[in-house]
Amino acid sequence: YRKTSTPLFRKLAQVGRALIADKGASWGAPITSALLKRADQVLESVDRRLGPVELMWDLYLPFVAGEKFVFQCAHTRELWRSLTPADREKLPWDPEGIDWRRYWLDVHVRGLEEWVFPGLEEESVKARVEVPQHLLEVPLRAAREEQRRKIRDPRHAGAARAYSSQGGPAPTTVGSPRLST
Repeated sequence: YRKTSTPLFRKLAQVGRALIADKGASWGAPITSALLKRADQVLESVDRRLGPVELMWDLYLPFVAGEKFVFQCAHTRELWRSLTPADREKLPWDPEGIDWRRYWLDVHVRGLEEWVFPGLEEESVKARVEVPQHLLEVPLRAAREEQRRKIRDPRHAGAARAYSSQGGPAPTTVGSPRLST
């Protein structure tokens, strides 16, 4: 699996991106630069999409590869036998009747796709750091962030004027951390 599947393809995408970053055309060749930029975007997308797949395999591989596991539910069966017939009707339970393939593919994996993977994507987007395309962007971004910080900080209310979502001035602090109304 590690040598011929998802981890291999992710590694190839990452190595490709590193090669483009290190050895790609950095100036003077606009067509080559554009092609390399597009290739880098595709490789980044491949890496990002294979991440959850690799995570799922890493999570479940120990349970499905190399070993023959026997899952038992003797205690659950004993509890089931202790129920009255009326309670058994209210709580149907038949582990032999479970179609595990259908459950795995249609329920479990679909649940991961709907509820878990989007959260992983949000986390990776939050963790992504934007790299400046031009050297002058660095001090400009720092100045904008400093201005935003001052606007959010009530101690700098006099230095920078905040505006509400309606476009007018927002309430400012007067003598205490509470906002005046």
